[in-house]
This record gives sequence, structure tokens and C-alpha cells, in this order.
Amino acid sequence: MRSRFAAYSLGRLDYIMSTHAPQTREAVDRDELRRWAANTDFVGLQVVETKAGGPADTTGVVAFVATLVTDGRSYAMFERSRFERHDGRWVYLDGVQDAAG
Repeated sequence: MRSRFAAYSLGRLDYIMSTHAPQTREAVDRDELRRWAANTDFVGLQVVETKAGGPADTTGVVAFVATLVTDGRSYAMFERSRFERHDGRWVYLDGVQDAAG
């Protein structure tokens, strides 16, 4: 989770795409993602909950609050993300967001 947040802040979209689960990767609009990341300042990340995701697990959940500034508007985005282990690496499967936190 933290590495993906850092990659967003640095505009490293190849890393973001490579850490998406293969079954969801094609659904990502890379151009829209690039525009959003370029217009967003990634101010902070707070992980508020984790479930599973340990060395013996194949799935895990991370709930976090990201503090962002997009087009001059500051906001906190809450997301509960699901991850799965794929070829020995953790990849992002999907998430449910709430911009209000």
C-alpha cells in the first residue's frame, strides 16, 4: 500500500500498473490515471486497519486515509483495499472509496 502511494506521488504509473492484479489491470484507464496523478499532490497516508496479509496469507485488506490536494482542493480519501498474492507478490485487487473519510 505504501509503495503504491509513493508511486502515485512520483508519477510512476508503470509501477502502479504492475501492482494491479492481472484480472483488474485491463480495466484501468491509464490516461485518466496519469491526468489525476499529475494534478494531485499526495500529502499523507495513514493506514488505519489491516486484516490478514501476513506471510502465510493469500489475501489481505488495508484500510487507509490519504490526504490529497487535487486542483487546489484538499480532501481526505478513505479506502478499504483488497490485495492478493500473485506470483509471490502482493497486488491490488480492488477497493471501496469514500472521499468524505
